[in-house]
Amino acid sequence: MSMELVDDLSKFWNVKIQLGDNEYVYKLYDTFDKNVILKKEFIDLIKDRVFKLDNFMAGDIITSIISPEGEEYSKYALFMLMIDLGDGFPEYPGDHYFLFALRKDGNIHLMGVANQEITRDEALEILSIALEEANKVKAFVFAFTKEEEEEKE
Repeated sequence: MSMELVDDLSKFWNVKIQLGDNEYVYKLYDTFDKNVILKKEFIDLIKDRVFKLDNFMAGDIITSIISPEGEEYSKYALFMLMIDLGDGFPEYPGDHYFLFALRKDGNIHLMGVANQEITRDEALEILSIALEEANKVKAFVFAFTKEEEEEKE
């Protein structure tokens, strides 16, 4: 029996993204207490793909992250993955959004998911496919917040 990641639809993160002149707001349901933790190598794998592949992109396009409690979190090390696996993976259609936080120990904690029905196994499977079958993925965006130094200028 696979574990549902979302228990409470009233607890969600709001992530604002700026793409060109357009701003988008994404709602990601809170999964903090599910303790889905990925090893720090996960980020290195993503960076490797971004560097080598045209379908993998990265950018400091997050302008705001509001926690379920209404606090602004964009000064913390949070990032969002926006994944479209494309037609080759009909069992996982559409766009998949995941919010992660980098922990002090360097590991990565899943903080939110856009799909309220997704299970832990499905989330991990989508992330695995995205990295292992990277050249078949339609689009993968590694979105993060602007560095704090820039805000002080």
